[in-house]
Amino acid sequence: MVNGAGGTERPLVAVTAGRVDSHLQKYVDAVERSGGEPWVLTPDTDVTPAEVIRRAGALVLTGGEDIEPCQYGEQPSDDIDYMPFDSARDEMELSIARAALDDDLPIYGICRGMQLLN
Repeated sequence: MVNGAGGTERPLVAVTAGRVDSHLQKYVDAVERSGGEPWVLTPDTDVTPAEVIRRAGALVLTGGEDIEPCQYGEQPSDDIDYMPFDSARDEMELSIARAALDDDLPIYGICRGMQLLN
């Protein structure tokens, strides 16, 4: 918990993102408006899934590029133009999501985040 204005406790909310995320500020603002303290996690953040689970009160898996099909045992289709994949983000989010599910941490998946959960 984070001590916010007036001494009230605000839950720390882990918010995942790619290295470059044009919508990140919208997610951060939404967490703040909801009374949470955003903790942005990118593939470059030096944190373990266990630390995220220990510190965060909730997890937001944000939108973004497609998940690399090899992450779920498939190959990219030749019929579809894919955005570049970010395997480092895929691996970070999958490991944190698995730990969050195992620990019953509340998760909110948005677009790519919901796909990742599926």
